[in-house]
Amino acid sequence: MSQLSVEAEGTTRAGPEVVWSLVANANTFAQWGPWNEGGYRPPSAGPSQEGSIQWFRYGRRTTSVEQILEVDKPRRVAYTVVHGLPVKHYRAEVTLSTVVRSTSGPAFTQVSLLYPGASPTDASGAVLSEFGLSYPSP
Repeated sequence: MSQLSVEAEGTTRAGPEVVWSLVANANTFAQWGPWNEGGYRPPSAGPSQEGSIQWFRYGRRTTSVEQILEVDKPRRVAYTVVHGLPVKHYRAEVTLSTVVRSTSGPAFTQVSLLYPGASPTDASGAVLSEFGLSYPSP
């Protein structure tokens, strides 16, 4: 069985704390992405922690339920889909790092997304576009 892996990377002028506040709190996803609603089960104020169950609703019928596997605040969050999407062995990671391009210039936040089993047309594309990024051309 073959496995598809999608990886995207880019930079934004937003500081790592700003980017982290967006990607590490399921309650805010509907404010900046294509999701209609999102949150935690049981309800929680966030942010995501290891073992947290988060959910996101797309449209009227699709709800993705995910479990947080690892959190390395404020650098990385990894999760798996528990149910709601037709994927198996799905593991996704969002990694943030600070990049200094010159000693006199501003620092940038590099956002790396790894979505095995994903495609550029899924919700991860919305995460990238929120930060002014896009999937690399094939």
